[in-house]
Amino acid sequence: MISQFFILSPRGNRLIARDFLHEIKENSTEILFNKLEEENFREFLPAFHQNGTNFIFIPDSDLYFLATSKSNISSSFIIDFLNRIITSIKDFCGRIDEDIVINNGPLIYELIDEIIDYGFPQNTETESLRKYIWNTVVLTSNEDKKHQKTKRTQSIVSRKASKKPIPNIYSSEKEYNEIFFDILEDISVSFSNDGTLIAGQLNGRVRVKNFLSKITLLTIQMNDDLHIGEFKNQLGPGIHISDALFYSKCDSSEFESEGILKLVPPKGEFELMKYRMSGNSIDIPYRIFTSMEEIDKNQLEITVKINSEYPESIVAIPAQVCFKIPEYVLSVNCFLSGNDHYQKAKFDKQTNQVIWDFQRFNGGRHETLRTAFDESKVFNPTRWIRKVTKSKSYIAWLQ
Repeated sequence: MISQFFILSPRGNRLIARDFLHEIKENSTEILFNKLEEENFREFLPAFHQNGTNFIFIPDSDLYFLATSKSNISSSFIIDFLNRIITSIKDFCGRIDEDIVINNGPLIYELIDEIIDYGFPQNTETESLRKYIWNTVVLTSNEDKKHQKTKRTQSIVSRKASKKPIPNIYSSEKEYNEIFFDILEDISVSFSNDGTLIAGQLNGRVRVKNFLSKITLLTIQMNDDLHIGEFKNQLGPGIHISDALFYSKCDSSEFESEGILKLVPPKGEFELMKYRMSGNSIDIPYRIFTSMEEIDKNQLEITVKINSEYPESIVAIPAQVCFKIPEYVLSVNCFLSGNDHYQKAKFDKQTNQVIWDFQRFNGGRHETLRTAFDESKVFNPTRWIRKVTKSKSYIAWLQ
């Protein structure tokens, strides 16, 4: 059971606050920000216990979503529930940030009151919530212009198009038959110094934003060369996925034979599919080569070379490379071999790492960064080693 729910600004201001049970006397938001300040706002565990109260929070879009409870609740369940609340707000408001929350307080309060009833989590499906939400979204001046421009030019789909709000069921605004698919992938790989792939893992998800005006049966045809399951990795070329998890209301009975998914998509945003890839089946967007050379007794030079493996028609905007430098160095100098107009490198003393920024990174290119740093003189004390042996008891058998 949830006692309190808050949406907090980066400064700790309460943008949205609901106290359902009135059983917590302490200032919950102050306790949370004291904890964050102790850790200097670095990565912090999303759940902690203090003075008999459970605090569970997640950051999103420079905001903090906090739920408190006196009861022994599942932290993973509340974290998932907070993510569902964020998704619902994005569906009704288009996106979420501090200005959107301030301008749409009545709408968000109306959503929270429908999603949480006296501390008990309720339904978070967008289509069900639309029947009970009367307030309409208030767009900021910039977002309103983008929204109107998107409606006027339907043939041009911008990167912001999928971030517009779903129309209110009681409003007179015309609905447009649009559906957006976003494929999001997180890649973690390890290279040897010569650029050879040692290990790699890819976690991906297919996110859908549904603006269809009518309830429609959606049929999705996947690639013919898509293979799911470890046992199919030896079947030759193609896209090999280790495992996949589909949307709960998705009909995947024809997926094995025909590669077809069928579903009636709900309004708003949902994840159609989650998948995982590992090993050599991953198409790596970048390949990294590294080398280290000792220039002098206390001077080292690290060379980092990056090759973009994607086609020349694709451009990454922007891109950033970061790597740590030992803490005992005296000075760091960065030298770029390419065009300095669209890239720069600097050493950040606070985080003790080199940050290499690109305004754009074209496909089929390679860029090189040389980083030279002076090591401080390491204090080498005289080492005295003493071995102490203490005798205890000895037992000797006569026969």
